Amino acid sequence: MALTRDAVEERRNGSLNNRFGDDIVTARVVANYGDPGRTENYYFDILSRFLIVMLEPVNRIPSYGISPIMFTLVKRPEHLWVDVDGGIQSNINNQRRSDQNGNINKGDSNNYTLDNIPEINRPYQLGEKIKIKKLESPINFHDTFFNSEYDAPNYLANAAKNKYNENYLTKDPVGAANVGNNPTKYASVKTFPLWDHAGIRDYKINGVTYSNGINEYHPSFRVVNNAGNPQAMTLPSFDSRKKYGIGLNKYTFEVFWRYISSNVSQTDQIILGTAALYAKLTRQIGPYLWDVNTQGGALAASIGLFTSCAYEDMNLDAKFRGEANECLPLVVTNPSQFPVPRTKQAGSIKFDPTFEQIQNS
Repeated sequence: MALTRDAVEERRNGSLNNRFGDDIVTARVVANYGDPGRTENYYFDILSRFLIVMLEPVNRIPSYGISPIMFTLVKRPEHLWVDVDGGIQSNINNQRRSDQNGNINKGDSNNYTLDNIPEINRPYQLGEKIKIKKLESPINFHDTFFNSEYDAPNYLANAAKNKYNENYLTKDPVGAANVGNNPTKYASVKTFPLWDHAGIRDYKINGVTYSNGINEYHPSFRVVNNAGNPQAMTLPSFDSRKKYGIGLNKYTFEVFWRYISSNVSQTDQIILGTAALYAKLTRQIGPYLWDVNTQGGALAASIGLFTSCAYEDMNLDAKFRGEANECLPLVVTNPSQFPVPRTKQAGSIKFDPTFEQIQNS
């Protein structure tokens, strides 16, 4: 990652090879990678629908007021989605989920008792480069895209039910000690990128929210009531307990930035506010979007919150779910159990043909 003075003006201007609003752009997967529809025990329905990405080039510094939109929410191809089947069960061993082809999985994701949903052939990877296409119309907050069958009061506040399977996570590379080697901060990375619709929720977005596909740029941190989409409150199907904002936090982004960086130590300097470039770009409230001085607690990292989705993955990698893992015949029985007639009677076959003389005319 080359961070030289020659690059300062480019960072100031925030010039892009891609522009938010273009029909097709290149992006890198930042968060919610893998195959959470299969690997997670809770919230697998909403998690299977999206990716959080950073638009190329990814060596730019996310900063206040000097860069265009850098992040966006991306819709996964629908044939990769997984839904709750038969409602939420209190016992995880009874929980069922289904894919778009009707295949069913049942039980704990670490040891399914019924395992018919195939894995994605090439699950999304941290830092993976993808092409994304602008949707004909954005998916707004009132859409079921932002719904989960799991309600916030019972699941979001439960740390054991609101974190990724440990096998999902990709940690910092060697030499980066600020997140991966810090259990307190790493706990934030393991937490699902979902936020309760209702109430006040620490720091809000700094220039990465979208409304009707158009970016809303806020130049500073704000502590505000997360109203979401007020009009959605009037919809009959709206249930605030099951409606979620999707967000990117400081530590999750930093794991990604280190992972794709060619110079981890200099990336750390920017994150910690000690690099010369950081000082060069100093503004009234600092250049780094997730300023280390504006945290308010180890787990209260600032959040980039999305309440609409304007892009979808073009799936140039041809990701799909393969054939079902299990296929049983409709009838399974021992051949000796096949039905046979009780009695057999031999008899003659009567064959008595008739003939008719053909006359020439």
